[in-house]
Amino acid sequence: MTSAVDTAEYAWRVEQGEREQLEIPVLDNGVPRDLTGWTIDAVVKTEPGGTVLYTFPAAQIVVDEHLIRLIVPGPVSAAWTWSVGWWRVLITAPDPDPVDPETYRVVKGPFLVERD
Repeated sequence: MTSAVDTAEYAWRVEQGEREQLEIPVLDNGVPRDLTGWTIDAVVKTEPGGTVLYTFPAAQIVVDEHLIRLIVPGPVSAAWTWSVGWWRVLITAPDPDPVDPETYRVVKGPFLVERD
């Protein structure tokens, strides 16, 4: 789906009140990139660069070798009062250089909450 050098665009639609999850494979020039020790930062904002609507806590981010799984529990999406946002996932290498960390935006796109 994505490469460590290119950002994939993906519109994620979540049905409000239902448990949802999304697996994001991270590839580097077509080769699975081992994410062991990498930091994953996943958020939903009002728009690119906008106000944060939701930050995925560590308990809702599962890393398995080159796959990132984001989980939205039903009670979490049920509590959302917004219906449209913009999401993105950043990965940062272990022991990052504080001046120039090895960070990649691996996926971004619209985030839609479908209400009943």
